[in-house]
Amino acid sequence: MSFSFTTVVACDVRHCDQLAMVWPTWRRCKPEIAASPLLLVCDARAGGEAWWRRRLDWLDHADRRIVLWDWPRGEGIGREAVTQRERMLTAFVHAPCKYVDTPYWLKIDTDTVATAAGPWYDPAWFAEAPALVASPWGYTRPGVWIDQLEAWADRHAQLGLFEPLGLRVASGAGAVRHRRLASWLCFVNTAWSRLAASYSPQRLPVPSQDTYHWYLAARRGDGIVRARMKNFGWASIHNDRRRQWLVEQGAAGQ
Repeated sequence: MSFSFTTVVACDVRHCDQLAMVWPTWRRCKPEIAASPLLLVCDARAGGEAWWRRRLDWLDHADRRIVLWDWPRGEGIGREAVTQRERMLTAFVHAPCKYVDTPYWLKIDTDTVATAAGPWYDPAWFAEAPALVASPWGYTRPGVWIDQLEAWADRHAQLGLFEPLGLRVASGAGAVRHRRLASWLCFVNTAWSRLAASYSPQRLPVPSQDTYHWYLAARRGDGIVRARMKNFGWASIHNDRRRQWLVEQGAAGQ
């Protein structure tokens, strides 16, 4: 089975610096990323397209595309009401729908390090065209997001036709334990993602792209494949020092 994808990365100034750190590991260990289209969704508030081209001139990829993300803008949402994190996570819901042409796109966070070479995805995962392929995860925090999603979907003209997940919890719960996904590295079905974006064309019901995508797939009964990406030469490292150490270890091992 042939398989093609576009890698999608969201960049603001802070995450651009992280990308510069981890990009050499992706290129060295996962050559399929260098051989596939790369979409860089860049924060328009930091600079225009020319500014971002200069900022990313170190990124050696033959088929890269820079697009600007400027949201919210004219949607009746006050900019001060939206955090930078929510702005950039929302980009993963809407930007790929417009710019990705491949059957799947790979959402990858800039704190994700490629730790080993070798095969890192199985074409069999995609045999039944699942909505999402990502590592399993065991909870949602804060728990109120589940309540908000269930209530929003119940009111939605289309999603209300599907049964609720039955995960509602007491308001204020710190976390809800249940099966879901972690999207630090996640393959998303492009056609499905366009449908997902259409359900909430402006602000998402919760400020979390992976929670939103997982919830929609689960409520609709769409295909989800759970694969532990750390078993395929990847690691999500939030600690800057540890991430730098891993990158240096990889460089020393060339």
